[in-house]
Amino acid sequence: MGEQKPAEFRRPESVLVVVHTRSLECLVLERVEPAGFWQSVTGTLGWNETAAAAAAREVREETGLDPTGLCDSGQSHTFPILPAWRHRFAPDVQENLEHVWYLEIPDRVAVTLNPAEHSAHEWLPLEQAIARVSSWTNREALERLRRSAPAHSEEFGEAVVVVHALWMPGHETALLRRRLARAGFRPSLFRFRTVSDGLDANAERLARFVERVPGDRVHFVGHSLGGAVAAYTVQTRRPARAGRVVCLGSPLRGTRSGQRLARFRWGAWLTGRSIGDLLARGGLRPWSGTADLGVIAGDLPLGLGLLLGALPKPNDGVVTVEETRLEGAADHLVLPLSHTALIFSRRVAAETAHFLRHGRFERIR
Repeated sequence: MGEQKPAEFRRPESVLVVVHTRSLECLVLERVEPAGFWQSVTGTLGWNETAAAAAAREVREETGLDPTGLCDSGQSHTFPILPAWRHRFAPDVQENLEHVWYLEIPDRVAVTLNPAEHSAHEWLPLEQAIARVSSWTNREALERLRRSAPAHSEEFGEAVVVVHALWMPGHETALLRRRLARAGFRPSLFRFRTVSDGLDANAERLARFVERVPGDRVHFVGHSLGGAVAAYTVQTRRPARAGRVVCLGSPLRGTRSGQRLARFRWGAWLTGRSIGDLLARGGLRPWSGTADLGVIAGDLPLGLGLLLGALPKPNDGVVTVEETRLEGAADHLVLPLSHTALIFSRRVAAETAHFLRHGRFERIR
């Protein structure tokens, strides 16, 4: 029975996506069955599907909207499965795990319903949406949006695009994105081909991605190679709404670890074209323009780069502090963290949010 479970039963894990406008009008949908059951966008994860993929798929399938800008709240709920739907799950399954996501769009738009699932929809002010939805988890997700509204209004309309590191899928940035969301920003994850595409190809893709992100200004936060890609995009493509840029452990002036790895057989293939372009250029050119650049580096030498030989100190185990210094940057901060720890550090998230708002680091003690 266990081997057949994925084919016969639903996975007891789902997403709830609150779709709302900047003015906090919320989209609610009425289910075909049971009639009178109102909800935000919801759906079950496939057995081999991530929550992020499911959230994007459900937004497209249930509303016809573009899911670009989806934000993982980092919140989840467990609730008993209603008797009417219990037959869809394995006999021993009694509860469902629901992950909460948010999608902000500039203003209300036409919605294309899936008639097999929903019979009606409305755009309602936040308080009316809270009163309308049928489940307690949906009400709590909407109430959380209400509680976060003051933080959002402080820098209204500002989004932040997070760019991941070499070989990484982007999921590892979830905690950083969650903390930025709590600080009042609307984070979006930009995924890119870290090995097969060069700097210019990735810069083009990032610039096009930013065009679809709602908000009056769009900031950038990149870890390692992701920071170099973000900075290069702002330098060369100059997105119209570009805000500030924060690079976390990014080899802006080249990478000795990358140079060493490239000398090995298959090394150039492993480091990829973007790192190859960065090395060929000798790093990025000095920073200029209207967008402020802030850099956070680590000096705790723990990382895979040390397997290739000793790095000049100080370093974070992959990138040296000197490689993160770029002429023209507005601020540079060194913290006692390793390369990987930079994206999981609460202090880094707080310093990043402060720079995005003020153009300088707070230097929290």
